[in-house]
Formats: sequence, C-alpha cells, structure tokens
Amino acid sequence: MEPSEDRAKDELAQEPFPPTDTTLREPGPRAGLDDRRLGDREVGSSLRDQEIAGNALFALAEDGRVDLGDGLDHRMTIKIEGRIATLSGVVDTVEQRMAAEELVESIPGVELVQNALTVSVDGYLDDGDLDRQVRERLDALGLASVGSRVSHGVARLVGTVGRLADEERAVRVAAGVRGLRDVLSNLKVKTPEYTDDLDLKSLVGQALALNDLVILDRQIRVSNGIVEIAGRVKSLADCRRIRRLIGEINGIRGIKPHIQVNRTLFRDFHARTHLSTGR
Repeated sequence: MEPSEDRAKDELAQEPFPPTDTTLREPGPRAGLDDRRLGDREVGSSLRDQEIAGNALFALAEDGRVDLGDGLDHRMTIKIEGRIATLSGVVDTVEQRMAAEELVESIPGVELVQNALTVSVDGYLDDGDLDRQVRERLDALGLASVGSRVSHGVARLVGTVGRLADEERAVRVAAGVRGLRDVLSNLKVKTPEYTDDLDLKSLVGQALALNDLVILDRQIRVSNGIVEIAGRVKSLADCRRIRRLIGEINGIRGIKPHIQVNRTLFRDFHARTHLSTGR
C-alpha cells in the first residue's frame, strides 16, 4: 500500500464527516409577541416572497434562454415560500428546464429550488431520430467516447469521459435536443491508474481559493478520487460553482457535497470582518 493511501485512510478514520451537528437553527419568535406583530411579520414575509419571485422572473426574461410566453400566455410560474422557490409550467427543452433552475438559484433570498417544470413534446417523435440528433451534438463537442440510447423520449448517456466536467457538458448538449423529455447519465469518469488523494485534496483547495469562493467551516476529504466537501455558503449558485470547479480537476471521480446555504450567517461574518479590519 502506498504511504499516501495510509495517510488518507487515517484522515478518513477521524471524526464523522460531515460534522454531526451541522443544523443551523434560526431564532424563533419571542414568547409574548401579540397577534398583531405576528400578522405584520407574515405580511412582510409575503411581500418579500413576491419581490423575490419578481426578481426571478425578471432575471429569466433578461437571460432569454427560457420562453416565458407573452400576454396572457404565461408558461411559467414561480412561487416563493420560506426561501423555497417552486417552478411550475412548461418549457420547450430539457436544457431550458435546467437553465431556469440555475437562474433562480442565483437570486438573492432563494435557498432551495423545487423544479416541477415539464418539457413540452409536440406530436410523435421517433426515438431513432432523437438518438441521431443527440449523437451528432456529442460528436460536434468532441465527445466521441460518449454514446446515447433513447427510449420513450428519454436519452441515457453511456460511455466514458475524462473529467466530471465533461459529463456535465455531455448532459447539457444532449438536453438541447427538442423533443427529449429528459436526459440521464450513466457515464463513467476514466481517471489515471494512480492518483494521490492528498494531491487531489490540495488541488481542490487551490481551485476554490483561486476563484474567491468563501466556504465557512470548510472541510474537504478525498478517498479513491471521491471528494467530500462540507461547509456553509451564501447562495445556491455558490454550491453549483463548487461542483463545477471540482469537476474540472483531472482524477476526481465523484463529488459528495454536504453544503448548507445560510445568508444570515454570511452577513454576520462580513460584519465581523469589516469591524476587525476597520473597513
């Protein structure tokens, strides 16, 4: 056994990962609040939810990748409740469904997105034709080692890729085929015969630092090319950035994130930072 494997196993044998108590508890209402103040709080929360939903729709309209409809033809609705965004309605492609979720994740105040969007399929589309279109797109992207199998409008990607990032690219390019109901990945990441987990851990830390990603209470462990990362970030968009940055590293076979989103914690963190630096 290589010395690096011994060190990695010793590290993994330490305390449970992620930490046992990682729940962030928001302070509840003080005892004795009268009904009127509770009612005011509910009204204020409702107005904030409406504002967040409006910001999300504006961002989608500005981006232009998702057809929101016009006039009375509203194809998508966004409901915000307790920082949870629920997307419902109809989109034209799987790619649009993915794009809508990503854009809403980036809106301040959203801490979870529930994507209930359905993909519209007009008329009968032959699985063979859909499969051909998927393969043509994959070949154009230079992913010759990736194949597809389409059944009942669902594309399943098979084969191997060199990095996790290539898997994401393959899914995205296939998702742009109009007529597909969904895209699933059975791709395997082909890594070098020997990779040092401690070296990979160092590369993960460097990638996050170079991209100015702040993760409070960050912990990183790597075992057999699988990265486990825990901590707290300020937005869902940061969660997605973490996955993409790690996915670009050669030798990483998988990611197990244990990331929590808490904007309040970050406001307190930045306030303390400014006080300590005098800025």
